[in-house]
Amino acid sequence: MSLAIKVNDLSMAYADGIEVLRGFTHSFEAGSFTAIVGPSGCGKSSLLRILAGLQSPSSGKIETKPDTSIGYVFQEPTLLAWRTVYENVALPLKIKGLNQQLTHTRVVDALALVGLADRQHALPRELSGGMKMRVSLARALAQNPDVLFMDEPFGALDELTRLKLDDELLDIWRRQKCTILFVTHTVSEATYLAERVLVMTSNGKLKDDIKIEGNTRNEAFRASTAFHEARLTITKSLEHNAAAI
Repeated sequence: MSLAIKVNDLSMAYADGIEVLRGFTHSFEAGSFTAIVGPSGCGKSSLLRILAGLQSPSSGKIETKPDTSIGYVFQEPTLLAWRTVYENVALPLKIKGLNQQLTHTRVVDALALVGLADRQHALPRELSGGMKMRVSLARALAQNPDVLFMDEPFGALDELTRLKLDDELLDIWRRQKCTILFVTHTVSEATYLAERVLVMTSNGKLKDDIKIEGNTRNEAFRASTAFHEARLTITKSLEHNAAAI
């Protein structure tokens, strides 16, 4: 399988000398779904921003295919309150200079993918928290991303909404066949969503790369031995990490 992103010896330190990433090396396969977990402050979000080109590393090398398009879903929906759902999703496309017809097609298709085709004229204040995150996801999907970066997008939502959005995200991933890098603090969410789970240490190193067995994701998978064994493996990796601090 071809690679979407190849990372070699990536490090990041701030001006005060605090290191948030140390020697991160990993290859992300095209079309794969990877979750990234680790303690708070271990560099998960910094890693995503660097790989997306939103922040520069201190050292290291990142290789991607030429003309790789990206989408980014932040922890907060970051919607413009005075713009409609349609206008929020369309804004990045207009900034890029896409023509009106292509912009319209992409926006309508993206809103349909996230189940908001009938809410395109609504304002953010008229939406629930889950709906706002769907708009944020649609805004990223409208850019037809080869790689979709997601930084704890469902962390502030109630559990039932989060479980529903997890399933919707998997359905979108299967349809779009894009590469997804997903940061989360929730081990169960990482286990359920991802094909591989990367465990980071508190000092910004990649500790473990854990493969999740099983291709089907549904309630039966959540109740399966494979799910519980994988979740336990990830939890133990995080616990060993904490014990080593």
